[in-house]
Amino acid sequence: MSRAHLASPSALPRACGSASRRACRAAAWRIGAAACLALLACGAAPAAYAQFNGSFALDKAHLNRENWLDWRAYQPPPEWREDAYRQPNAMQVSVGSLSQVRFFQAIDIRLEKDIGAYATILYTQDEVSLFRSNPIYQEAEMRFGANGLYGSIIGFPNADKSLGSQGLAVAWGKRTDPNTVRLSYLQEQALFNEKTEGTARYASAPILNRLQARFFPGERLRVEVDYRDEPAARLVSPELHKQETYQAQKFDGWADWSAREDLVVGVVASDNTERRQFIPDAASPGLPAREQALTWGWSELHGVWTLAGGDVLTLAVVQSAFENVIQAPDPQLVYHFRLRTTQGYALWEAVRSAWFRWTFSLQVGEVHKFEAASKDDAERNDSPTVQGKFGFGVILTEANQYRLWLLSTWAPDAISGQKWDGGNMQFQLFF
Repeated sequence: MSRAHLASPSALPRACGSASRRACRAAAWRIGAAACLALLACGAAPAAYAQFNGSFALDKAHLNRENWLDWRAYQPPPEWREDAYRQPNAMQVSVGSLSQVRFFQAIDIRLEKDIGAYATILYTQDEVSLFRSNPIYQEAEMRFGANGLYGSIIGFPNADKSLGSQGLAVAWGKRTDPNTVRLSYLQEQALFNEKTEGTARYASAPILNRLQARFFPGERLRVEVDYRDEPAARLVSPELHKQETYQAQKFDGWADWSAREDLVVGVVASDNTERRQFIPDAASPGLPAREQALTWGWSELHGVWTLAGGDVLTLAVVQSAFENVIQAPDPQLVYHFRLRTTQGYALWEAVRSAWFRWTFSLQVGEVHKFEAASKDDAERNDSPTVQGKFGFGVILTEANQYRLWLLSTWAPDAISGQKWDGGNMQFQLFF
């Protein structure tokens, strides 16, 4: 199977002369290290509720017209995703501009170390912020077992003991195995009722049930799914005369099939739903009852061709949707926002050496946007529009060590105003 994987070490002497090869690699590594530190600095701010991925706040969240095009431009090439899961220790970071005030941010860190023959310590950190600033999710795991069957203690402490998490997991296969299944049960803010100050208490504590599975049957097909279920959590605050609830279901999956030696066809899908309620003891102008439903997701069909000379061409069709509905007896609190797009995406990776390649991308999509601020407000139902974006960047890479992608994106309307549209930095590190 011919894929645009990381360059092999034997190819490096052909890329640079013997006198300059070390200098080339050292310069690339310094750039990569600096970019890594910059990206980590962007995501280093701690969240108030670091171990509860849900939030009880009802917000009028929305996306701008081009944000789904931005989101797709800031995703790594398909082979990056697969290579990351083949490594026991890996970090992948993507930060890109969505607007004057907001970044898209995705951080995924995975660490694994065997302790003897029957124990393994693992660590996971992930965060994806699209239409809001999501809290960082961290999970430490102490795994025991052998011969493919494992049981684990999972969770993560917090300086405020009431906000830590604890749970259990069972697994068949290790995280880097071609075939693996993992079931986990996590109590988020497990000691909240015992350790928190004040009178707020969980009537139903937040819980995260998760199924993760990956199957690589043979050399031609690769499938992965990740399903998260958070049953309704209910927080009662007697002093504030209110109750709040949160529940969510989230699914991510992908599959790649090697149709030919030089062609990989794949699908990617994501479906996310969150529901919230704010229930006052007695509704009033100061404590109005309201509820929210947030849904967002996407589906993609792509093909990846390895061309003559090692260049890589990716073509994709993507459908994306985001919807935010807030309902309340008070018409002034009602809010409905919907954004749907269908876009075509093309990425050409022009290989110039074992450690350097240019990238050129083009996106064109139809955007449907609807927004109504209240029941009494005239519907601002924008007619469908066509949005476009193209990108230019460079990828620096070193075999089994790192990849760095520096990308600049431009929109036709921004060019006419002589304005830069946005940019993205992606970094993948194996260690």
